[in-house]
Amino acid sequence: MGIRELIALNVIIIILLAAMYVYRVEITPEKISIADCPDNLGKYVSVQGIVIKYSHGEDYSFFKISDTDFGHFVGVFANFVVNVSAGATVLAKGILIKHGSAIELQVEKRENVKIINNDYKTSIPVLLENPSNYENFKVEFYANVSFVKVYYLNLSDSTGTVKGYVSNGYEGARIAYFCGETKHGKFYIDFVSDKCPLGYSLVNISSINGEHGRLCVHARIYDYGMIIYAKMKNYSIRVYYSSPTVPSGTVDIVGIFKYEPSMGEYVVYARNVK
Repeated sequence: MGIRELIALNVIIIILLAAMYVYRVEITPEKISIADCPDNLGKYVSVQGIVIKYSHGEDYSFFKISDTDFGHFVGVFANFVVNVSAGATVLAKGILIKHGSAIELQVEKRENVKIINNDYKTSIPVLLENPSNYENFKVEFYANVSFVKVYYLNLSDSTGTVKGYVSNGYEGARIAYFCGETKHGKFYIDFVSDKCPLGYSLVNISSINGEHGRLCVHARIYDYGMIIYAKMKNYSIRVYYSSPTVPSGTVDIVGIFKYEPSMGEYVVYARNVK
């Protein structure tokens, strides 16, 4: 092969590589539904769905997305970490391939994954009618607060902090004498008073775990651990939440929807209630 032929071959190779780059990066992908993925293997496509499973390593992410009816699914592999959780809606662009027996969308660039919503906007009736569809989802819904039960108080004094468990709820003063005893490393509050009663040892929070018998700490409540009984129409759900204030009325709840085997029911661990 002569020099001219070799130069011409190199030019052709460069043109082909450039064309492939333009095809994969510059050309607008075809927008398809998840149900249509099996018919578009090898194509550069755009797919939108709800994240139902997510995992990642140091330099990659893999998540499974579903359509809104939870009837069709496709895996998405990205060679970078995507900060997303189950329940989020994402739009991903990439090449559809067959990975073993499964179909997978391979995404090469960070800008080709767009998070439409960080959480799944829904309602209590929808969650509880088909709860397994939404297990471990980060969800958001509006509800009416029908009842709130405080089951622990986060207390502080000048020496430290402690979690005090209450069995019958609490609605009293934020600064008081909290009286009870320690069991298995936990502080159980029997009652609250405006002074330390006879028969109780007044101790600092820093030394409470080393004490035994009936104890009393003079402390301030800085946080309430509570169960919110949230209701919408004829449906209700328990929401576990920690906050300096106790909510009331109609609230917007964001949290993780989970099944608790010990209770035999689905609950929400809220991250925000407003």
